[in-house]
Amino acid sequence: MAKHGNISPRGEKFRVRLYRPVVRRYVSFTVNTEAEAKQLAKRKYAEFQIEREQHKRGLLIGHSELKFSQLLARYKAEILPLKPPGGRLAYEESLKVVERYFIKVRNDPRLVTIRSGDVQGALAWMRVHGERVKTLKTSTLNTRRAVMSALFSFAVRLELIPSNPVSKVKAAKADPRAWVLLTYAKDADDEPGELERLIGACAYDPMLQLYVLLLAEGGLRPDEPLWLQPDDLDFEAGLVTIGKHHRTKSGKQRQVPLTKPLRDALQAHVAKFPHAPWLLHHTSSHHGHASGDRITSLRKGLKKAASLVAIDPKWHPHDLRHLRVVRWIAEGRNIVLIKEALGHSDLKTTMAYYHLAPAHLLALVEEPTAAD
Repeated sequence: MAKHGNISPRGEKFRVRLYRPVVRRYVSFTVNTEAEAKQLAKRKYAEFQIEREQHKRGLLIGHSELKFSQLLARYKAEILPLKPPGGRLAYEESLKVVERYFIKVRNDPRLVTIRSGDVQGALAWMRVHGERVKTLKTSTLNTRRAVMSALFSFAVRLELIPSNPVSKVKAAKADPRAWVLLTYAKDADDEPGELERLIGACAYDPMLQLYVLLLAEGGLRPDEPLWLQPDDLDFEAGLVTIGKHHRTKSGKQRQVPLTKPLRDALQAHVAKFPHAPWLLHHTSSHHGHASGDRITSLRKGLKKAASLVAIDPKWHPHDLRHLRVVRWIAEGRNIVLIKEALGHSDLKTTMAYYHLAPAHLLALVEEPTAAD
């Protein structure tokens, strides 16, 4: 590798110097140990060789000539397939609008010419012209900004541009959507709450009813139950594995405990459909679906059931996950275990639910007993 670069000590650290054919110059990296330097040199050398081959085929040009459309094509080919299905669809929707602006409105500018002012201009255009609706939600606009940031961050990682032009454009301030937490019967003798009524309204469709239970009792994200297979269920251990057959939001598998209502419902469901490859599947062939095919969405049926029992129109299926967390916290469950069951990467995300479950905090001001 000597003619392509070298590794040399720099004080207590090591410098990796490699020749990058596409830009026709040497680039340097500094790491802590010689072992890290060797690994980095091997990885970067392989990346540069692939980059050179792409350059030969016209897939990658030098810094000054690279067009926005070429970066976008590479991002779609290399990054989008790695995202979970739900996230990928959201990214694709945003990228369509971003592509429309930079390619059709801005005539596909060279990547190195795009500045923060261009990003601000893109957001202003999206607010007025980029959507089918007359009033674009601030949260949607911020999503578009986040997708652009991810796209240009990819270019920075490839060393095609020195910095991300989105970083200087602040996200618009918006009030977060208020969660609609359904009421529920805390005891068997209580009157049915909104949750029980919703489950009852879904009784006509066993797949829809089980879907609601998986969200409300397991705290799953709305897309996660749709990817479950019977082998994800471990009734002996009382756990269901999430992420074995699809990529989760965090990219990691996790296990969720089965409550008694959920365990009973799942056992009855598996006994009723013993040979189904997917937990939630079509039971007959219609509208392009064969019996046994995986159900890809139950949102429409769930919203219809919610309207039948007069649930707040602002309610969203994801609110069932929020409700499960609040119930766990109100029951005094271990917050770290809740974090693991939810698949949160940061404990702060889980801790944010505490303000919605104040009832258990009353124990701090109750009169202590003699045992205390």
